[in-house]
Amino acid sequence: MSHRINVAEIFEENLAYGDINQQTSFPSSLRTLEACQLCYLDDPVSPEALLALPDANEAYIAASNYRLYYINKNNQTCVLIYQGCSTLFDIFPQFYNSDKIKSATSRDIERIIQALQKPIHPLPVKNATDYHPRYIVNVSNCTVLHHAVLINGIQQVKSLLKYQPQLELKARYQIQPTGEILELTAKELADYLKHDEIAALLASLTETKEKNSSLIKANRHVIWFASSKDNTTIDTQNKAAKASKEVDEPCSEKSHPIGSGPAKECDFIPRDKALSTQM
Repeated sequence: MSHRINVAEIFEENLAYGDINQQTSFPSSLRTLEACQLCYLDDPVSPEALLALPDANEAYIAASNYRLYYINKNNQTCVLIYQGCSTLFDIFPQFYNSDKIKSATSRDIERIIQALQKPIHPLPVKNATDYHPRYIVNVSNCTVLHHAVLINGIQQVKSLLKYQPQLELKARYQIQPTGEILELTAKELADYLKHDEIAALLASLTETKEKNSSLIKANRHVIWFASSKDNTTIDTQNKAAKASKEVDEPCSEKSHPIGSGPAKECDFIPRDKALSTQM
């Protein structure tokens, strides 16, 4: 009897054991920003045949004898970027496949780039790593929520939001090949990638948090104002009571400093003694 694994439930269960707001670099988070295809071309191979094969503007095309080409139809680029036996070619359609074209995933592009960065054979061109579609990759400060947004994992995002992540945290991303640096919140990342469902969800939650924050601030102001008013009233009452006490008790030490020492409160001083003291 087989049991179906509920990945969403396992994901949620594990969230309780970690800090969902922890920020770290995640260099294996590459995601392509342009459509790209993986193709196989039978001999003979020519620039014209290479450029005519794919439907997308950019493609990697495998050919016989373990040759790998990068092509860009818009600028008519056609470059041999890799040659040599490698398991890299396993991700491409093969000569015996009826369909010689398939869409490239972000993982496929990442694998090709890694193979070019650490080649096991000499590369045909020095700048082979420069030939790739536009992609975004995390540089630093990535959170679990950022990564869920990046991979368009709507269910993961919903699970994370149950734990009230800090939506204001920003992660740093780099766009290649331009090298542009972006610092984005999870909501801003969703907008940039056009992950509309996630963007709407985060926007709604952000708006709710802002409203709650405004209400809390308003309530604090009302409480402070009321407290300040009460303190002012109490202070006024205390001053009035003190003034009344001074009027009711004229025989205090401060009011009658007679002779060498102060008269005791409400002492009777004979008239003749008072006159002799003045003389």
